[in-house]
Amino acid sequence: MPIHTLWLIPERVVYSRIVGEEPDAVTVVYTAMQEIGKTSPHIVHAIIDDSYMTGRYNLQTITQTKIIPNPNAGCVVVVGSNQFARMVSTAIGRAVRLKFSYANTLEQGEAFLLQQDRILTADQFTAGRALLNALPTE
Repeated sequence: MPIHTLWLIPERVVYSRIVGEEPDAVTVVYTAMQEIGKTSPHIVHAIIDDSYMTGRYNLQTITQTKIIPNPNAGCVVVVGSNQFARMVSTAIGRAVRLKFSYANTLEQGEAFLLQQDRILTADQFTAGRALLNALPTE
């Protein structure tokens, strides 16, 4: 499956990379992040990177996804320039009262999370980025 999810910062920041064509990506990523978030006793932020996605999102699947607020949910950052993803995530964020942000690069997304959560550090993101090099980009 062309969606890769891992802890960018253990028990603090989940990262999901969508690669290639994955019309149901929003649903798959949301489900994975909900499950991973349940394992942490801390507020968990999420970075969804769709900058490697080549397909389109499936609007029908998105509208049918049951979104359950997670008490440990922090901010969500969507990385990439997909305007449809930005529109959909804004709607989802309003529905479940999450704080969404958008970034053109991973570094911009990290900077946003650093401003929102003073427990996170730039060094943690630097260490986490080393893990991302092993993930496929196509």
